[in-house]
Amino acid sequence: MLTVATNFKNSDQPLNTKLPTNGKQGEFDQVYITEDGKILIMEGKGGNATWGSRIAGEERAQQGSAKYMDSVIDNYTEQMKRLTKDPRYGKVGEEAFTKQVEGIQDMLDSLDDAKLDGTLEYIGIQQKANDAGLIDVIDVSIFDIGF
Repeated sequence: MLTVATNFKNSDQPLNTKLPTNGKQGEFDQVYITEDGKILIMEGKGGNATWGSRIAGEERAQQGSAKYMDSVIDNYTEQMKRLTKDPRYGKVGEEAFTKQVEGIQDMLDSLDDAKLDGTLEYIGIQQKANDAGLIDVIDVSIFDIGF
């Protein structure tokens, strides 16, 4: 199985990508920071799944494109506006919720910094399958986001 630490050396520090909502739509699969300060956005697909797309502004953006990435970042930013106004945020007894929201903000800050200094990488990982199950070959794509 592909692990970030074994295939992307010095990148085993995950950042929080999970919004305290149901589902994963509008979220990155994983975001990691490396020892040398790079930020890796990881998108994974298993089996015979293909890269998705989403509406970004008035057009559809393909997963792996800069527009798609920015659209997901915009979603996190919009969700943060709602989450920081949630009555649970900062409330005694809701420390786990507050920590999760603050983790999302830390991830967004890290993404902003990495975009500014060109240390952001957007990576796609696909593990294919056949009738017998998952194939041991894993395809890794470094998406072109302009850095």
